[in-house]
Amino acid sequence: MVDVSGCTDLSDAAVLALAHGCPALTTFHAGESWFLTDAAVLALVKGCPALTSVGLSGCERMTDAAVFALAAGCPALTSIHLGGSRSSPCLSLTDAAVVALVEAHPNLTSVNFDFSSNLTDVAMVAVARKCPDLTSASFRACMHLTNFSVLVLAFRCPNLVEINLEWCNKLTD
Repeated sequence: MVDVSGCTDLSDAAVLALAHGCPALTTFHAGESWFLTDAAVLALVKGCPALTSVGLSGCERMTDAAVFALAAGCPALTSIHLGGSRSSPCLSLTDAAVVALVEAHPNLTSVNFDFSSNLTDVAMVAVARKCPDLTSASFRACMHLTNFSVLVLAFRCPNLVEINLEWCNKLTD
């Protein structure tokens, strides 16, 4: 397990070296590592095929390309934490990337897409329909989610024990 969350000056070069030297790595978390780019994720996917848990929340320079790479290259993935934070919302994560991720990984048990301002019901419904073993989901401050997607999530994910929908302003009853 490697957790370098909050290492705001961490570079792609450090992750490239880690990915090259640690092929058995199963967990990588680098939340709020502002300088990491898609190149770091591509290196992890290529060098660490056993990854089961990836946390990249608040990595502002990541794009959908990183998510598509995770979808295609990490067959054992069960936990994913993407998105942003209160101080740094994620403006680049799209429904298309989330859909690709959950279609490739129906065994996901934990997802976190907090502060992903572009996500809509399309993303949450895809998570609900493709990941029936989900136990934890967080979509804090995903401003475009509606009651419909929450109902689908509740119906399709009977093992869900934790859901965070704080600041999802379109939710009503």
